[in-house]
Amino acid sequence: MGRQWLSRAPRRRRDSPGGLCRRTCRCLGCDDDRSSIPARDVRRESNGGGAALPWIAVLAGGRGCLLQRVPTAILAVRTGRTNPRRRRHCLRPRYSRRVQGAVGLKVTTWGTGDPAVFVHGSLGRGEATWKEQRPLADSYRLVLVDRRGFGGSPGDGPVDFDRDADDVAGLLEDTHLVGHSYGGVVSLLAAARRPEAVRTLTVIEPPALGLVRGNPTVEEFIAGVQTAVEEATDPSDYRLRFRRAFGFPARREELTGADLDAAWSSWHERPPWEAEIPLDELRGLRTLVVRGDWSDAGPRARELGGAALHAVCDVLERELEADSATLPAAHNPQLLGEPFNECLRGFWDSA
Repeated sequence: MGRQWLSRAPRRRRDSPGGLCRRTCRCLGCDDDRSSIPARDVRRESNGGGAALPWIAVLAGGRGCLLQRVPTAILAVRTGRTNPRRRRHCLRPRYSRRVQGAVGLKVTTWGTGDPAVFVHGSLGRGEATWKEQRPLADSYRLVLVDRRGFGGSPGDGPVDFDRDADDVAGLLEDTHLVGHSYGGVVSLLAAARRPEAVRTLTVIEPPALGLVRGNPTVEEFIAGVQTAVEEATDPSDYRLRFRRAFGFPARREELTGADLDAAWSSWHERPPWEAEIPLDELRGLRTLVVRGDWSDAGPRARELGGAALHAVCDVLERELEADSATLPAAHNPQLLGEPFNECLRGFWDSA
């Protein structure tokens, strides 16, 4: 394995407002504090299995990330904020459950311990996107959100990042927050709504392209996605065109079931470049920005989708003084499994 390295740089820290006085129990959805999740009905289910997803993933993390299981990786981490370790959350028997809120939003919970909310991106759903993170449930309470119109959450209109952010913000309480792609945009907005309730924020290549408008590559990428939306004839056709807008080679697949629903909802998403990211509210949050190096993607994908998303990552890293990780993957680095999970643990433990 090649040499890995860490670099640390000082950065601003945000004082905790009012000392953040907490009640005894603050795990998400815990029976001792139902106010920490806006639930109307709680149903317990048995743990479900699931095969690993064949995504490539990479490494991110702060102190404690040893990078022992990946042959090649580039890790660049800037830290500097030192926080006293906060109280551990109460432990409950492990189970998987769904929480039905006022709008029927599906939230699946795995494990016990400190809460971590995961938000999926386009064409996905909670349990499918984050299956490889299930081992983290041995010491964390993983809260997997199905955004409106995806998975088990019914749609009640076009998908909107602001509405999703309101949904996610209602789940936060001293929480690790992780968002992938469109879910990264949602996570940035949710964290800005309630920064005092976020322990750490991790975003994986969020398409917050409004931060980098005017960049020719970004404008070409946006035009390609807009064309996919306008010219697609059905959800399966949209998925094909959407992937091609990134620069990936793609062929049509006839979608069914949850995949068909996810493609339909993605087709009708509010464009993520319309999101106004409130950077001032996010400054001082312990943030990790994860990007892939797109080395396994073709040159067209690297020069188009990869370059556009990297431009966003550059702005977030600079403006938020975020920890950063560049990883040997394309747009979806979270599903390698244990190496990514170990580094996520390291980042969380350093907060």
